[in-house]
Amino acid sequence: MGAWGVGINQNDNYEDVFDEFINLYNQDYAVADITAYLIENNRDLIESEEYSNDFWFAIANCQWECKELEKAIYDKVEKIILSEENLKLWRQQDADTKTIIKRDIALKKFLTKLTTEKAKPRRRIKIKYYDSIFTNGDCLTYTLENGNFGGAFVLTDEKELQYPKNFIAITNINQRERPVLNDFKESFVVFEKYEHPILKRIDGRELIGYFMQYKYKTIDFNIEVVGNLPVNNTFESGNTVYGYGWGLLKLEQNHPIYNNWAIVDNRQLAIKKWLK
Repeated sequence: MGAWGVGINQNDNYEDVFDEFINLYNQDYAVADITAYLIENNRDLIESEEYSNDFWFAIANCQWECKELEKAIYDKVEKIILSEENLKLWRQQDADTKTIIKRDIALKKFLTKLTTEKAKPRRRIKIKYYDSIFTNGDCLTYTLENGNFGGAFVLTDEKELQYPKNFIAITNINQRERPVLNDFKESFVVFEKYEHPILKRIDGRELIGYFMQYKYKTIDFNIEVVGNLPVNNTFESGNTVYGYGWGLLKLEQNHPIYNNWAIVDNRQLAIKKWLK
């Protein structure tokens, strides 16, 4: 589901739609035109049983923020929530009873919010441009949930963009001592192992994804740059289109989020691949 919490906005798909909507809104496009554009260009998301709810929640919240919530959009969201369609999806993802109760509360609270008229429409903000947080080749360390030091390697950086990002590879560094550059040279990328919700098979992929600059200010832990290793610039994002919240960094290996997802250290992909 791409969710890291029970809140309506604690979801990758929701955030992507919300951010694109607000970006267009800040460029002075009309709310109705933005909505039509996003519906037309997110057919795969809308037609997905697993992800469509997040799309409509984002659209509804954006329209509400702009004080232009359409009745048809509200009715769709109301049906999703009152029919418990969304809770059914969470149960299918093996969320426990406590989590389901919290999610139900969050959904009902969101629906109540939509029925309350906003005093003023969201203010349009002039677009600013930024650099990504880190530079390619940076070796990052931070404290894992188990108290050890973890490590991640920055593969790309971006300059002067509205929403810059770093592609980062999460490594298998998990040790009591603060890592040094040689630890990164000898490290491997960890993999995420998960059960495909539809095909019911176990899949896996290297834990490399993009981390957004604008989300960095919300993290609740420290990330330190140990140093920088020259990269050969052979990394290409290609099909690596997964975006992650910064909080993912501090999860240690073999830590399951739900019963169908875990981080594993299989030592198949070495960081050396991208070093000069």
